[in-house]
Amino acid sequence: MNEPPIYDVYVVGSDQLWRPEFTNGDPVFFGAFAPKHKKVLSYASSFGCLSIPDKYRESYKLMLSRFSSISVRERSGVDIVKELSGRNAELVVDPSLLLSAEEWKKIMKKPRISQPYMICYGNLAIDYVNDLAQKIVGDRDILIVRTNGKFTDYFNRKIHYLLDVGPLEWLGLLANAEFVLAGSFHGTVFSVQFHRPFMSIVTGDKDHDSRQMNLMSELGLENNALYIGEQNLTNIEEAMFSINWEKTEKKMTSLRKKSMDYLCQSLL
Repeated sequence: MNEPPIYDVYVVGSDQLWRPEFTNGDPVFFGAFAPKHKKVLSYASSFGCLSIPDKYRESYKLMLSRFSSISVRERSGVDIVKELSGRNAELVVDPSLLLSAEEWKKIMKKPRISQPYMICYGNLAIDYVNDLAQKIVGDRDILIVRTNGKFTDYFNRKIHYLLDVGPLEWLGLLANAEFVLAGSFHGTVFSVQFHRPFMSIVTGDKDHDSRQMNLMSELGLENNALYIGEQNLTNIEEAMFSINWEKTEKKMTSLRKKSMDYLCQSLL
């Protein structure tokens, strides 16, 4: 605040940047350190919830008034901004979706796995997801891969754990999987980017699920939400393998262009 970095424009965003329980209303996450005469805008900032607790509402209202333009990445975020500040926020895609799949593939590292595999990613309901993965694989000659776990998981004979995976390796794993059980927003994002048959694990908690559900709703992929506990393999496999990727890609291209246009115009 006393000696801020000096730039022409300050952009804040995006992943759950304004989630009250994480940031406790700290104004730094709203770019409060920027000099008053400088332009400050948000790109795809996420509240990660559907409402703001009463104790933060006044401070959020004040901090939102500072921005020259506001964009968020969830439809619920548009409503929150309107309710708190009376301002209109633009709905844009997550920054990871501003690049096309081909652009991501230029930097990813291909996995050193010799046989076809499916990948399970995320910390949600791990036992349920692992059991479901084994049922989906069934008699298929497909390896089940996980990228997060403890050292002892390395010795698991049913699931192949990779305990040392960086971002570029992770991209390669998603891009080359036969199908994906994604227990996170970005697992869902890159399953869509790489046109991988997938299910997005959701809890049923609207606050928790808002990011994945908003993205899938925008792309017409609501059937690919997998609620924890679901066991109907017929419905699951039908949803995974019946995605119309041409239709989905057209919607994604349109959303990407709209988002890029907003960003370019806001920077002027």
